[in-house]
Amino acid sequence: MRLLKPQAFRILELAHSLMDLIIQPFNTNDDVWIMSHAGAYTFPLRSFETKVYLGPNAMRFLATQPSVTTLILSASPRTTSFLPFPATILPNLSRISVPMMMISMVIQGRPINAIRTDFYYGSDPTELAQAIEFSTASVTELSILMYFKAARLNISDELSDLVGIM
Repeated sequence: MRLLKPQAFRILELAHSLMDLIIQPFNTNDDVWIMSHAGAYTFPLRSFETKVYLGPNAMRFLATQPSVTTLILSASPRTTSFLPFPATILPNLSRISVPMMMISMVIQGRPINAIRTDFYYGSDPTELAQAIEFSTASVTELSILMYFKAARLNISDELSDLVGIM
């Protein structure tokens, strides 16, 4: 892997027009090394997708990308332990696909108008309703992936209330 790192850095340094970046590392628990050279990259991303731990390298990298409007974060073993996500990072974010446990943190103070998230057994629909209120824009698209049989839970009223606030 040592030989690949300089080559990967160089490729990203030369990709001045790169607009969409997907980083899916083998080990999602690492704070991805490819993001450790954030200041060297000059591309203006519009979308970023990953399933890595959002550690210091990832947050520094995201801070250099204010043009990102779409963020896709997949669940990983360490998505429950992440750094604060201030609204100064990715201030133009408008479309997100993030695990429910991160939704409030990512929406807060950003003009989010499209949300994709997941509901697992035990998820609280009111958490999503409250998070939507944190957006500085009106949410016009909502996609909820449900990983349980809705009949087992009484969530229809909560979801009706959620749809009613948009």
